[in-house]
Amino acid sequence: MPKIKLPRKIRDLAKKASGGCAESALRLYQRYLEGTGGAEKNYELARQWLTRAAELGDADAQCILGVANEEAGELRVAYEWYEKAAAQGDAGAEYTRCYKLGRGVELNRSKAAELSLKSALQGNAKAQCSYGSYLSSEMHEFEEALKWFEKSAAQGNAIAMYNIGSFYFNGYGVQRSSSKAREWFAKASSNGDKDADEILMEHFPDFFGDMQDAKKNDFVETEKILIMNAAHDRDLKPALRTLRSLKKVNLDGVVEFSGVKLSSKAVKLIISGPLPDHKACSFSHHLGLCFLHGRCGLERNLRMAKDTFKLSQIYDGKIFAVDKELEKLRACVTCGKPDARWGCKLCRGVRYCDKRCQQRDWNRGDPPHKQTCSRVVNGIFPPGKFDELRESKNAKKRGA
Repeated sequence: MPKIKLPRKIRDLAKKASGGCAESALRLYQRYLEGTGGAEKNYELARQWLTRAAELGDADAQCILGVANEEAGELRVAYEWYEKAAAQGDAGAEYTRCYKLGRGVELNRSKAAELSLKSALQGNAKAQCSYGSYLSSEMHEFEEALKWFEKSAAQGNAIAMYNIGSFYFNGYGVQRSSSKAREWFAKASSNGDKDADEILMEHFPDFFGDMQDAKKNDFVETEKILIMNAAHDRDLKPALRTLRSLKKVNLDGVVEFSGVKLSSKAVKLIISGPLPDHKACSFSHHLGLCFLHGRCGLERNLRMAKDTFKLSQIYDGKIFAVDKELEKLRACVTCGKPDARWGCKLCRGVRYCDKRCQQRDWNRGDPPHKQTCSRVVNGIFPPGKFDELRESKNAKKRGA
């Protein structure tokens, strides 16, 4: 096989790296990792040049190699590379985490704090937030912790923004202030913090605009108004992003618990619209109606409609419309008898009071169920899951 001639730039870098240039070795690692600069992707060669750069003393390479070893479960080796990087003044988050969590070395939170402070003094936003967390959780020095969170937040760290919001929300080191808490949670949400999204939805419904009160019983109409207003009101755009982020989190939970298969088109329609013309009191209620009627790109799925309505009962409290939908879904589709126990074993969607009603619906329903039955169960919550979710919800209320 003929020997492949490498581009001149790659050959020059290899020559310099072989001669002891750590920077050239690191650049070769990047070229082979990404397949750029005339080099084809080659993870083995990328690893070789990364190791060479680390051995030559490049702190960035040592940290990257440490991460690679940590992901491979080689915690002690990872720690040794982090330690070498730290010896050059780069006491990064990875090295600090080793002491904080006891990964590859004996757990030592005071040492982790010492390293965080060293990096924080150099202006590292993550380290500033980490040191603030140590002062807050371990030392209960809230006023000093707040100063470090503010420094970190000034550099765009969303976790620090959330922590400041929590301080004002709970009155840690500052006077309690709902308005300032809301402000900081909103900043954290705008920077992608999911915990801030949930806090805003649960404790600060005004974040979603005055239309929340006007349409508090109609989740869909509220979102429509928010979309319309956000188009010309920049201040409402973070609220719209937060709402859609929460919808995605909730939808991911339904998919994870039930195993339901959704197309990418359906996911996009559910999260971003356009919204259907039905009234719903919550996202779970809305999703249940979409499954029930086959809207937002979803195939009609009575079983998933039933299960998402049950979720609404757990998390949204008493909603008459949801109770009525569940009552209908639990009734015999042939004679209307309530709380029917016999069900179609193919789709697990419709219920009957006895086998005679099932046979009648299968052959002579309007339309016959044999024509509409999916003959496959696309999503079903496992036994006991709703009891588990109820207990989790109740435990949260109790402060457990």
